[in-house]
Amino acid sequence: MSRLRLAAVMRLLPVARGTGDSARRRRVSARPRGAGRRQWAGGVVLAALVAWADPALARDIVVVANPALPVETLSTDDLRAIYLGERTYVARMKVSPVAYATSGPVTEAFLRTVVGKSPSQFEAYWVKEIFHSGRLPPRKALSVADALRIVATDPGAVGYVPAEALKGVDSVKRLLSLTVP
Repeated sequence: MSRLRLAAVMRLLPVARGTGDSARRRRVSARPRGAGRRQWAGGVVLAALVAWADPALARDIVVVANPALPVETLSTDDLRAIYLGERTYVARMKVSPVAYATSGPVTEAFLRTVVGKSPSQFEAYWVKEIFHSGRLPPRKALSVADALRIVATDPGAVGYVPAEALKGVDSVKRLLSLTVP
């Protein structure tokens, strides 16, 4: 970490009460100390179990494509290869994947389930690929509506959107439905 960054971080930390030069900066924890710490840990575990066990919290993600793409379905292995740039053609047509510019719950769920990477690992992968192989990363969409617009207008585009975003949309075709936790 550079000195400038370190100095900026140190300014954000509160100063311990003390006299003169003996005052030192200390790290403040969001977790309570003592008996409250057990309650805090129990609450975290309970929240994790509820989120894991409740099927209503599962996300339905739909992989969509332009109607001109001559396939009716894609496997998750195909999607992984497309989003990692290992496969650029499907049924003799050039494919251009669409991803979101910012990481959100849909992006994170899709990348972890289909690609097998976290959003930060996915970005790091593409930074390396750009410099090593010259391949280009997936096209970036700013929102769900933007992703649907890109997929609808680009003949080889493939993207992913939340299932509820497709209500009343007929400009794209569904290739695969995923339910991810």
